[in-house]
Formats: sequence, structure tokens, C-alpha cells
Amino acid sequence: EMIVGEPAFQVAYIGFNVLASPFDNSHFRRALFYSVNKGYIETEIQQGTVVAAHRILPPGFPAHSEDVSGLQYDLGLAKELLKRSGYGEGRKDFPPMVMTLPGTNGILQESFRFITDTWKQDLGITIKVRQTEWQVYLDDLNGRSLQMFGGLSWNADYVDPHNFLDTLFHSESAMNHSAYQNTDLDLMLEKARVEQAPALRLDLYKQAEMTILEDAPIIPLWFPLEGGFLVKPRIRGYFVPPMPMQILRHIWIQQ
Repeated sequence: EMIVGEPAFQVAYIGFNVLASPFDNSHFRRALFYSVNKGYIETEIQQGTVVAAHRILPPGFPAHSEDVSGLQYDLGLAKELLKRSGYGEGRKDFPPMVMTLPGTNGILQESFRFITDTWKQDLGITIKVRQTEWQVYLDDLNGRSLQMFGGLSWNADYVDPHNFLDTLFHSESAMNHSAYQNTDLDLMLEKARVEQAPALRLDLYKQAEMTILEDAPIIPLWFPLEGGFLVKPRIRGYFVPPMPMQILRHIWIQQ
């Protein structure tokens, strides 16, 4: 029997260094965000092995609300945002832009080639792709010396929205590789840290997620599907957890 899990508590994304021009312009970042057709990547490139991510928190994760659809592909809005950014469609005098990826994963390359081709064809924006070995990538990432970075995923260490939203986006977090700063967001995240009422705390994280999405320091791309695993028919109770670990206490062997 083939067992395929639900979307993992993991999000793949593209990050921007918000201190580097033109990524210091939120309209420009949002134009790139809205112009990525993640549904096409899910079905045509990744062949259904991922679920398109229109938000940061994965399905099934605390504070992931099905009432919030996230930010969907909208090329018309992307073009409007590009005009608002002051750069304008087809502008030729952009500063040189490079997106850095780690390693040489073929499917990864194809996905990012599609994204950069889309930006060139639909928005007139040329962004070169550079690949480096993993350690060089990490050093540059931690040093905040990359303009744009892709090929990166965040896996939940524990099942709480703090681990995504506070860890990746609070201005004082070492994992905030975008150098993103938003005073209102910091206050929301700090309030959520100590809020005792579960419903109020989750509402704070929902607000925080939408604030981050609207500012677009990153572009969420997809949530990987865990699996599939071939399991013998007499092995019962096996399931694929959404975190990178095996939970074996529920498994039994049918005699």
C-alpha cells in the first residue's frame, strides 16, 4: 500500500533582503509576489508533490485559518503594484538583481527558472540565478549579503505559530535573513508570546501573518507533501506525520 501524508509543517519560499534596492520597496516586492503562479508550479512542475502556498502557515497548523485564503496569483495587481513602485513595467534601468540558490537540484532549478521567466515575460524584470555550494550559501545568508535567496525551506521545530512567525520575522531574530523590520509586527509577536487566552493568542498570530504577507519580505511558494511510503498490508496504523520524524507507537502488525 502506498501512503502519502498531508502537507508538511514546512514552507519553501523566496526571501528578499529588504535593505537592498529595489527590494527595499514594498510595492516592488509585492509585484513579484502576486506574479508567481504557484498553482502551475504545483501541478505542472512539481507534479502534485507539493501544495501551493499562498500564505506562511501550513494547512493543519495552529492559527492557519481556512477563512483566510492568503494572497493569490493576480498578474493585473502585480502590474499595478509595479507601477506604484516607481519602477514601471518594462523599465530598463533596474539595478542588477541576483537570486541565489543552494546546490544543483534539477526540479528546484526548473521551478525557479519558471519564476524568473515569468518575471521577465510578464513584468519586464530580469533577475539572474546564481547557485552556490550549501556552506557558502549559509554563510552569505547568515551574513545578510544576498539580494534574494531561494531554495530554502523552514521546517517547524514545534507545533506553534511562534516557530514560524516570530522566529523568521521578528526584527531581533537571528533567523530573520531578510533584515525585515516592522514595529507593529514586533509588538504583535511580543504580545502573543505572553498571551494566556488561546483564542486571543491565535488571533494575534493571524494578524501577524497577514501583516507579513502584505509587506512581502518573502514569497511563500509551496508546502511539500510527505510521502509516499510503501507499507506492507499487515502493517497497521502507519501514518505520515507532518513533521520530519517517525511516530511508531500507533503501529501494530496484523497476524
